[in-house]
Amino acid sequence: MIGENSVLVIESKLNARLNAQLFALIAAETDNPVQYLVNTSYHGDHSYGNQHVPDSVIIIKHANAAAYAASYLEEDKAFMIQNFGAGRGIEEVVNTNADILVGEGGSLSVDLGGVSVDIRDFGFAQTGGDLFVSVASANVLWTGNPIVAQAPAVPWLLDVHLVDTRDTLQAVYDAFDAGTTVVPGHGPVADMASMPALKPETPPLRPS
Repeated sequence: MIGENSVLVIESKLNARLNAQLFALIAAETDNPVQYLVNTSYHGDHSYGNQHVPDSVIIIKHANAAAYAASYLEEDKAFMIQNFGAGRGIEEVVNTNADILVGEGGSLSVDLGGVSVDIRDFGFAQTGGDLFVSVASANVLWTGNPIVAQAPAVPWLLDVHLVDTRDTLQAVYDAFDAGTTVVPGHGPVADMASMPALKPETPPLRPS
């Protein structure tokens, strides 16, 4: 998101090459400096590029995501290499500390100059450290992987918190109006109305 004074970036990509491409695209749009970078989760394809951003960039992530990366980075790298392949820069990834941590149920707003960006934890969505980013003035919501793509795509429930995920997505749906533009973790831009996964039905936990 580009403000009058600075820029906020969501995700830092998988490796140095993709991170450089991202920052080149930003530089083509504005001369304003990147001031903030938000990781919506600990996932490597969203956060491994953190180590390649300038030191002046303020990195924001969920406290649980930071704790996971600090404790399980090598296991996570092995998982990512299994999925993306060796020799893609994953082997060289080191843990990069965040400058601002958002706690459970927490939120904060940053001002880019005429543009206010809200960053919020709605609860367990895909991981225990998910952040949702929104700009009310533009009516846009970035969801990260809790909404991975347009419906009928559903979150990749790797940690299998089905009820928590259902309740969190309901809270997200209730917090934004139907005209909100949704930028999912992967896939094309969508909207609330085209993504019924944002308002899941509540099936009985067992047959009646």
